[in-house]
Amino acid sequence: MSFHIPKEIRIALLGIAAILAFIFGYNYLKGSGVFSSTRQIYVEYDHVQGLTPASYVQMQGFNVGSVKDIALSKVHPSKVLVTMSVEKSIAIPEDSKASIVSMDLLGTKAIQLSPGKSTNLIKDKETMIGSVEVGMIDQLGATATPAIETAKNTMASLDKTIQQINEILDEETQRNLKSTVSNLNQTMISFNQFANELNGQRQKISSLIENLNAFATNLNKNNNTITRVLQNAETTTGNLSKLDLESTINELKSTLEGMQTTLNKMNNGNGSLALLMNDDKLYKNLKNTLATANNLLYDINARPSRYINVNVFGKNKKTNVRRNRHRMPMTKPVVNALKLAFVCIGILLCLFKTAKAQVPTIDSAGLKLIKISHTDSIRKYEGKLYMSFLGAVVIEHDGIVMNCDSAHLFSEKNFVEAFGNVHLQKANGSSAHADYIKYTGNNNTAFMQGQVQIIDGNNTLSTEELTYNVKTKIGKYFKWGQLTNEETQVSSETGTYNGFSQQSYFKNNVVINNPEYNIESKELTYNMKTKLVRFLDESTIITEKSTIYTSGGTYDSKNTQAVFNTRTTVENEDQILIGNQITYNDKKGSGKAKGDVVIIDTKNDSKITCQQAEYNKITGQGNASIDVRIENEGGQQILTCEQTQYNKKTGYAKATQKVVLIDTAQKSKLLCEVLELNEFSKFMLATVNPKLITKTDEDSLYLRADTLISMRIKDSSQMKWIKLKSADSKAKEQYSFTLLHVDSTYAQSDEEKEEPRWIISNHHVKLFADSMQAVCDSLVYSQSDSIFRMYKSPVMWSKNQQAHADTVWIHTVNNELSELNLKANALLVSETGYSGYYDQVSGQYIDAYFIANDIQRAHVDENAESLYYAKDEDQQYIGLNKSESASLNILFKEKEVNRITMYQNPKGLFIPVDQLTEAQKFLKSYQRFDARRPKSKAEILTDTPTSDIR
Repeated sequence: MSFHIPKEIRIALLGIAAILAFIFGYNYLKGSGVFSSTRQIYVEYDHVQGLTPASYVQMQGFNVGSVKDIALSKVHPSKVLVTMSVEKSIAIPEDSKASIVSMDLLGTKAIQLSPGKSTNLIKDKETMIGSVEVGMIDQLGATATPAIETAKNTMASLDKTIQQINEILDEETQRNLKSTVSNLNQTMISFNQFANELNGQRQKISSLIENLNAFATNLNKNNNTITRVLQNAETTTGNLSKLDLESTINELKSTLEGMQTTLNKMNNGNGSLALLMNDDKLYKNLKNTLATANNLLYDINARPSRYINVNVFGKNKKTNVRRNRHRMPMTKPVVNALKLAFVCIGILLCLFKTAKAQVPTIDSAGLKLIKISHTDSIRKYEGKLYMSFLGAVVIEHDGIVMNCDSAHLFSEKNFVEAFGNVHLQKANGSSAHADYIKYTGNNNTAFMQGQVQIIDGNNTLSTEELTYNVKTKIGKYFKWGQLTNEETQVSSETGTYNGFSQQSYFKNNVVINNPEYNIESKELTYNMKTKLVRFLDESTIITEKSTIYTSGGTYDSKNTQAVFNTRTTVENEDQILIGNQITYNDKKGSGKAKGDVVIIDTKNDSKITCQQAEYNKITGQGNASIDVRIENEGGQQILTCEQTQYNKKTGYAKATQKVVLIDTAQKSKLLCEVLELNEFSKFMLATVNPKLITKTDEDSLYLRADTLISMRIKDSSQMKWIKLKSADSKAKEQYSFTLLHVDSTYAQSDEEKEEPRWIISNHHVKLFADSMQAVCDSLVYSQSDSIFRMYKSPVMWSKNQQAHADTVWIHTVNNELSELNLKANALLVSETGYSGYYDQVSGQYIDAYFIANDIQRAHVDENAESLYYAKDEDQQYIGLNKSESASLNILFKEKEVNRITMYQNPKGLFIPVDQLTEAQKFLKSYQRFDARRPKSKAEILTDTPTSDIR
């Protein structure tokens, strides 16, 4: 059974074949491959030197593409923009150069690509560096012009020379020479004119030769392709010859003539078809018309009885149809015309698609339009502002590609809704996934919902709802999100991600998890590249060794450095640090704090408050300054000063400026300008006007000296002078004690055992109490026996008694005088109540005993002498008793001598008062030191002796 093809279909098929052949030939002549996979690259030149479209693009002598278009640049009007079509498989570094070169002696132009060294490759629609190399013809023309000028100068010189020769030659010879020179000059003028004309036509000749060479080269290159095309055409012609095409060809001829006229109008920009190729509105109307016609055909095919009994596909079977008087009858010519219209519309749509593919999809406002590059099916809904695309949808816009299961495209508003397994890929490598994405092309913004995920290099952002700008790479979420980078995870209720700066913002229940630290915060920013965290509200940082509470500052986790500018607390295993500003570097082990600083040592039960503090846990060195207060042992010992330095490893500390040390257990207070101590050896040295105050319930003892030393009695044998090293060789030598500089290996005492101590005072010592006063050059007080040992001219006063000897020991009980030992050259003087009269006792040693600070008895040993004044019953002085013996005992009553008992060779003498001479009133050793006696505690506190610890 023969298969009959209706005439209309045959005409349509031949028309389509002719149009396809026209498009193929047009692209072939332009130098564009129809099926090749290429990319466009732009180059800007100052001038193109005869370069034409379809010129070769070569790399290392191999053709890799062709010139697609040449036009003046819209961005830089003074330059020419060349568009190259280069195969995608060719790797071209981004620092490569595109030079216009001559391919042969005739000056045929081409573009030579010189590869660069960059590892980054040129991408589609990017711009390369351009340059122009001078060809041989250009070099020849440039060389010929100065040569002609040189020839002119030479002829002028030659003319002058000939005139000189004319003076020598005869008239006939001159006439001959003149004629010859005249002809030669005329010849040179003609030659010069010819050269100028040739030089003026150089560009045209070069362009002509280039075009001919390009045409010949292109024909030679595509010889095989042309052969295959001719073979296919021959096969097609053979197949067509078998058909009954005689009448069809006649109709096709007239059709092609009409189409030729139409194409001429299209080329001239006249007519509806030309407008269709360039007018978007006309295209949209045509698409709507086609959709309506398609629905009409669908209805005719489904319900043919509504319209007409027509053989649509050329069959002979007829169907009886009930005609409706309200419907327009359709005859066979109408149906055939309708078919032909559909075929033509389809051809026009193909042409329109081809034309539109050659220009960017940009609207009148300069905005790039969203394009659907692939779909399985398209649906247009009446009354809807969008078109639906179903099945394997591919959406392209401004460097991004979006894949999804279905989409709604709102062309007028330039946005698209993508549904189901949406995947968005950007040219720079970043991508996004979601169940739903609404993408707006005018501002490159995507609204994403359902299992949203942004993958940007090492960063992955996951959330359920996100607004994301593809161009700026900034995304915002408001319903929980998590940002992951390598080992770090940041989650929060709301946040803003910035892919360019890598600086992201997080708020409400922010949690950062990292193997080395964890952070909980109300609000912060985090840089995924630099690992820098900036705290904007209450935050907690938990590391292996510390916990930090702050509400403002930065934490550089990469360099383990923190800077906090609000009230911050740092807690570690045995220490708490609080300050208004804290800077800490974990790698260097150093930290600084400012503003109402509090340092609590939980291990040693100590607390430091100050305005500034620094500490390095590696070296153990630290310092505190401005309003320093140190509390030890739960406040039993309190130290205040303006500046202090300490070393945890050696135990050494030094406090300066307004130093006050209060010992609540010993009820003592130490004041000085410089205090050095070592917590391991319990050694302490106070210098620069030190003062010690010891208080009791009934009395207080005030002591001052040039230096004060406190040390354990058992360490007395370890104390030695050492010379301190100085970086300045010209500096004065400095000395200190070894016990000040012992390290942690020094034997420490049992913490629960209170060891007795020595208080040593050196130089210009003064002591004042209500019951006792004393002066000496050196003093040692022992806590084990409560004895003051005074050396070098010591003098002690107690009410009306004065004691003096080479060495004086003072025994106290609760700061009250209990015993006095005068050793070597002892003298004890008591006032009698009358001016000029004093009871006196002298000897090598004197031991005096006191009750309630009143002298009760005294024992004198070796060379004992005494003078005391006797009274009658009326308490009137009647005379002087003078006695001498090896030793004696003296009893006192109401502060006066009551009885004297002498031992071994006693001698006695009584002298009436009226017979006393001035010399007899005093012993040979008698001295008074009233000028040295401290008058009050104020004198002790205001006295400023010179400090010298050597």
